Amino acid sequence: MISITELLKDGIRDTDLLARWGGEEFILLFTHTAGPVATDVTERIRRSIETFNFENVGLVTASFWVTEHRPGE
Repeated sequence: MISITELLKDGIRDTDLLARWGGEEFILLFTHTAGPVATDVTERIRRSIETFNFENVGLVTASFWVTEHRPGE
């Protein structure tokens, strides 16, 4: 059975970090990645979740918030 976690892991690089924040919330930490690129990646992952027909559940949606760390801020 495919889980949302597997779709998240499939959408990131080995150098990125996937962590569970709690409940149904996850954190994706992209290393050396500018905000616009992270937005593109999360949108691709969001679409993969939205279009996947989960066994015994059906279709689900997901939302992402993207922020960028800027040294000195």
